[in-house]
Amino acid sequence: TLKNKYDNELRELEANLEAQFQQDAALLIKTSEQEAEERATSRTIKLKEHEIKLQEVTEYYSKLKTDLSEFERAFKLQIIMDKFQESFQEKTSLGDEVEVLKDLCKSSPNE
Repeated sequence: TLKNKYDNELRELEANLEAQFQQDAALLIKTSEQEAEERATSRTIKLKEHEIKLQEVTEYYSKLKTDLSEFERAFKLQIIMDKFQESFQEKTSLGDEVEVLKDLCKSSPNE
């Protein structure tokens, strides 16, 4: 009968629509998962880049700290040398070089 024919076609259309809906839902889920994975990968890459930059900055500041320590040592040595020169000039004018060396040893035993 005509009614049965339309009922069958209607059931077939409903089944096709349901199948299409399931396929679309699966595709949407897969696409969302891929997009989320891509975002996570992008974030991971950015995090690694920031970690590398942080390491570079840390190394740079460590080098600056080392350079500063070397400068401080050189500066202290220059002060000692200046004092020695002054003392040497004062004492040598008196002809007392041995006293200058003794004074130098007393004033800076660790340097």
